[in-house]
Amino acid sequence: MKKNKNKYMWSKSAVLFKQLKPLRIIKINLPNLKKGQVLVKIKYSGVCGSQIIEQKGGRPYTKKYLPHMLGHEASGIVIKVGPNVKKVKSNDKVILSWISGKGCNSGGIKLKYRNTKVNGGPLTTFNSYSIVSENKVFKKPTFLSMKNAALYGCAIPTGAGMILNQLKRRSKNELIFLFGLGGVGLASYLALKSLGYKKITIVEKKITTYKAKIIKKLKLNFIQNNQKNFVKKFNDLKMDKKTVFIDTSGDISVLQFCINQSKPKDTILFASHPMDQKKIFIKPLDFINGKKIIGSRGGNCKQDEDIMKISKFFKKNKINYNLFHSNKIYNLEKINKAFKDLINGNIIRPIIKLN
Repeated sequence: MKKNKNKYMWSKSAVLFKQLKPLRIIKINLPNLKKGQVLVKIKYSGVCGSQIIEQKGGRPYTKKYLPHMLGHEASGIVIKVGPNVKKVKSNDKVILSWISGKGCNSGGIKLKYRNTKVNGGPLTTFNSYSIVSENKVFKKPTFLSMKNAALYGCAIPTGAGMILNQLKRRSKNELIFLFGLGGVGLASYLALKSLGYKKITIVEKKITTYKAKIIKKLKLNFIQNNQKNFVKKFNDLKMDKKTVFIDTSGDISVLQFCINQSKPKDTILFASHPMDQKKIFIKPLDFINGKKIIGSRGGNCKQDEDIMKISKFFKKNKINYNLFHSNKIYNLEKINKAFKDLINGNIIRPIIKLN
């Protein structure tokens, strides 16, 4: 990395130039910091299904920003802070999260690459160095490794957060169907199990060899929802009992299934974010009759407090972070392989090592 008066001039970054195309690895110029911005040396970044949807064109509003940088969960070290930044200082070890917290919102950035402008939001993490808005930066709990800390940018606060923050005052014997065994779904399950919920059934469409190992290791009760007799198996388990449906799948048909199968006494809690073009259907009478449908944005977390709260909860319950990434680490040049492995269900949460 070449030096200038800002000390760092270049970052290696994975950039989406065209939808439906692989990310390109480029070297990109970094400008001087502006008000509310923080320069972070990224150590590890997670890959979320949201980035897969974006690459596939499932976020139509982002097309006008191409080419643009991606990534929204990471760990790193603060190199320098811009004017008015008070929350962190140089050499602080931090977690970067798309879930906003305290501090200045400095907005997005535009970086120069050859004769092209590359866009970035207030947080991007598929970079060796990243300019980040102060309200996306949080001090890392000292007991978390940098690798595992990256999961607190999205997967763990979203999944575990919606259980700890939104699923309150419920019987531990209540029937729970958890749809989706990705990073958010796994975090949700681990929180439910640690809280003592006894009747949890995982519902997953594609049981890959990798996910089968996770199911066996955790001794999960599960049913596969691509079989002809799935609905019968589901109804045999439900048997009109009071039920909580938790959808983390990102599949619009799954969310619609939860809506169709739930009764007025049931609750639907979902953190899935399917393609923006997709719609769900619900009868107004369902709301009148008391059907509860609760959306969860980032697990309803306040990251300045909840990162510490949830990480202590995971520590107390001796949760093994290797369940998420199997200690398999990709370098930035292999990021498209990480995307492919996530799509194919060969990893729960890919982790990219940047520095």
